[in-house]
Amino acid sequence: MQKTELISIAARVSEGTASEQELALYLYHLNGYVKEFPVWEEVPQSLQEELQDQQRLAIFNAIDKTPAIQVKRTLHLWPGIAAAVVLLLLGFLYFNRSADPELSREKRTVHLPDIAPGQNGASLQLAEGKLIDLSSVKTGISIDPSKLSYNDGSAVIPHTSSSVLTGDLAGKHVQMITGRGQTYSVSLSDGTKVWLNAGSKLDFPVVFAKKGQRIVELSGEAYFQVAKDNSRPFLVRSNAQQVIVLGTHFNVSAYKNEKLMKTTLLEGSVKILAGEHARMLKPGEQARISDQHMEIIENIDLDEVVAWKNGYFKFNENLEEIMNKISRWYNVDVEYQIKPDPRLVFSGRISRKRNVSGILKMLEYNGDVHFKIEGRKIIVTK
Repeated sequence: MQKTELISIAARVSEGTASEQELALYLYHLNGYVKEFPVWEEVPQSLQEELQDQQRLAIFNAIDKTPAIQVKRTLHLWPGIAAAVVLLLLGFLYFNRSADPELSREKRTVHLPDIAPGQNGASLQLAEGKLIDLSSVKTGISIDPSKLSYNDGSAVIPHTSSSVLTGDLAGKHVQMITGRGQTYSVSLSDGTKVWLNAGSKLDFPVVFAKKGQRIVELSGEAYFQVAKDNSRPFLVRSNAQQVIVLGTHFNVSAYKNEKLMKTTLLEGSVKILAGEHARMLKPGEQARISDQHMEIIENIDLDEVVAWKNGYFKFNENLEEIMNKISRWYNVDVEYQIKPDPRLVFSGRISRKRNVSGILKMLEYNGDVHFKIEGRKIIVTK
């Protein structure tokens, strides 16, 4: 096949008009041409981002042959074909740009409204009501009876003596609050570490009592890595649920605007209390609580549960559930001009560092739904 013919087919692939025969022929010639294309690491960041969007468009239009509406649809790509299309589209884009070096970025890029992702950030509310804005260039804070510092050891309040800080905090409760579009971590005085997702609040004592339970209260979502202490069980209160642990790793999702509270165990064991219900969880199990009803789900995808903590979204849920997560992380409101089908489940994975348009495009390519961005509002349309 001549290179000009291959490039012509590449154009149809990127437009989503290539036939299955053309796609197969295109991929067949991969090995003969791939060595002529530049490696990914050498491509400018701006071109990488554009390529990723082109890649997704091409693959979903050319490969996804599933019906327009089905109960479950997937965003996952076929790994081998996806890699081939990435490289070939890269060559196609590079060849065209090299052939026309005078083409400015302004002319070749369509600028659409977009919204940047969330970032590190939180506020710490002291017992007397004082609010401290925590640095967005840090990832978390560490609290003990004598000082309040960031995880790297720097002071949260510069030029403030430990004695003054101790007077403000010792023996009192404080709250860490993440707004929409924020995430942060806190190391508690007992060595327990907590990561807060967007739109969450954790109430905890600066110093836990030497005897009895270590009690914290959560609204929103958090991942707990609890320091083991057999003499002092760790208790997480959230709405009508209590989670009792000795030392373990688990995730709690208890947003007030969602019907279900979900507690997922990764390591160790926890006891869930909700109304008249009490249940011990095993690793890999999830307790779902709604209106005092408890359901235990086994063999949970733990990677999906803690995806937010690890910097990405992993979806396997309906559109409204996905948009709730997008609303919190990107600090946007969502307006529906359609009634989403709760049976239509989207499944996929994408970095939380991408602008919101990247996620919306993936949803559009994979379902009968479209989006408009107006300021900090996303409008869901047919």
